[in-house]
Amino acid sequence: MMLQGSLEGFSLADVLGLLAAGSKSGRLRITDDRGTGSLWLEAGKLTKGVVGDRSDASLDETVFELMRFDSGDFFFDIDERSPDPDEPVEVVDVVTEATHR
Repeated sequence: MMLQGSLEGFSLADVLGLLAAGSKSGRLRITDDRGTGSLWLEAGKLTKGVVGDRSDASLDETVFELMRFDSGDFFFDIDERSPDPDEPVEVVDVVTEATHR
């Protein structure tokens, strides 16, 4: 199953909230004129994120950068696992921290 859409119609925070509420697992890919990024979720929690070629940034930093993508597209590939997951964290906590930046 794949979920896809435009960031003009749904904000990244909205998409992440939907995936978290549904306890979804998979990879959320984001594309925009600014670049690309990916966020991996496991049972509705964030486990890894990359933006561009930066995989060393914290999830807060990654989500902050991806939230600045406002005219691109998103694609969610269910059950695509991160090759190197970190400890799962609540989506709402990461989105709140990224929003405060």
